[in-house]
Order: sequence, then structure tokens, then C-alpha cells
Amino acid sequence: MRFTAAICILLMFVGVFTGCTARECAGLPERLTLYLTGERRIITLTREEYLTGCILACTDPSFQPEALKAAAAACCGHALSVMNERSPAEFMGADLSDDPGRCPAWISPEEALEDYCAGQESTSRKLTAAVKYAAALCPEYGGAPAYTPVFRCSTGITDDGGLPWLPSLELPEDSACPWYSSTCTVPAEYARKALRECTGSVVLPPSPGDWFTDPEYTPGGVLLTVRFGDSEVTGEQLRHAFGLRSSAVTITVSREDMTFTSRGCGGNTGMSAYSAERLARGGMSAEEIFAYFFPGVAL
Repeated sequence: MRFTAAICILLMFVGVFTGCTARECAGLPERLTLYLTGERRIITLTREEYLTGCILACTDPSFQPEALKAAAAACCGHALSVMNERSPAEFMGADLSDDPGRCPAWISPEEALEDYCAGQESTSRKLTAAVKYAAALCPEYGGAPAYTPVFRCSTGITDDGGLPWLPSLELPEDSACPWYSSTCTVPAEYARKALRECTGSVVLPPSPGDWFTDPEYTPGGVLLTVRFGDSEVTGEQLRHAFGLRSSAVTITVSREDMTFTSRGCGGNTGMSAYSAERLARGGMSAEEIFAYFFPGVAL
């Protein structure tokens, strides 16, 4: 199959790298284990396979080469920071997981490339270059691996990550991203049942319009918590319950229906891949893009 062949060619040319020579960071191991949360199993893969899946999970392979490289570097830093401080029992004993709430998002490269680009050689070349660029990197701040998350697009303003290299950034152009918004409209009774796993038995007011109250948002618009009757749910729980693209969720009620709308795609702290693409089209290098989102982090 041509898609599989393209992946084989991609990984063949990526090659094997020795990791960075930074003082306290050895870079990603040549082989690592990944816990697939949906399948509840652990797979073993090369770091090149891992980084390829991370890049495809947070970008579009049609992006500019420098944007792909910058995103790959961010994925590498995020993964290394998790591996540096995780407990041995986390992820069922694997090095990392594909849970984007904790680790870089990851998808199967073969499946992703089938959906995106039908195995085009130009795409394989760009991905190869991005993986080569990032595989030996060790993004650091103060001599330790730096947490450098990357996501598809922001709400228009990223949230401050509480670390010196994770500032809030205004990115109004992200609203033009095709992944920017998602909506789910369901009957109120369906919403109640969908949230039962999160809340258990819950006492709700008679009117669905009064079910959700007292929402708390970050400055970037991410929903932290909202009262649901006599219980409480998070924006992340709403995101998963209703298949939304982010936890920057707003809720509207019309008669007996509820509409859940999200802005942005993925997280909202760190690098917006969509804005990285815009900066690359403006002439920025991967290093300049990375520094824009993570000031002070050394590659």
C-alpha cells in the first residue's frame, strides 16, 4: 500500500541519532514505550516513529517546513519534561502516553498520512526534515528539560502557563483556523446522561436553563469548572463528553436542547501550531518561532 510505503521511506531516511549533549538531558531514547489510552496497551517504537506521530497530531503536514520543525521541537521538549519527572508506575509503566492532557498528542503516522496526503513524497520529505531536526534536541530552561506544549490553535489568546517561558500571547489570527470551533447540540436529557459518568447521581433544577451555573474561566477563555446542579464538572470533562476540540467551552440552552461550543483546538498554553505556520510563512526560522512561544528556552 502506497501510504505504508511512504511511511517506511520516511522513517528510513530519518535515521538514528545519538541525542543531545546537554549537561542534564540525554534527549529522547532511541526506542521508547507508549501507552495507548484508548486501547489500554503499550507499544514500543523508535523516537522517529514517536515524533512523526506527535507532529501529525498537532499540525497539518501541508505546513511550512520551519513550522513543522518548530512544532517537532516543542513535542520533544514536552515529552522529555514528562519523562524527567513522571513516576515509574505512571502510564502503566510506559515511558509516555498518548493522553494529550499529560503528554504530547500522538496518532499513528500510517493512519494520519492516509487521511492527509495520500503518501505524497513532498510531505514525507518535510516530515523527515522535521523529525531529523528535533530528534537530537533537548529544549532546556535552567539546565533541565522545559515543558513546551504545542496544540493546533488557540482561542485567540494563550493562557499564561505559570512558568517564565510560557507567557500569554495574543494570537487573533487563530480564529481563521479551520479547527478553531466545534459545536455539539443535544437534548437536555442526553446531556444529563452523558455527564452521569462524571457526576454520578446529581440533583438538577426543573428547568434545563438552570442546570449549568457559576462558570469559571481562565483569561484565555478555557472553562475551568461549572456547577451542574449540586455537582461540578470541568471544561475538560465537557470536551470529552461532547466530542469538542478544546475545553474553552460555552453553553447555551434553547428550550429542551443544549449547545456546547468550543474555541481553539487542543490546549491553550504554549505553541499554537496554526500561528507557527503563519510565522513561518512570514519568513521566521524554526528557532525564531520556537523562541517566540518559549522565550528563554535553549535548544
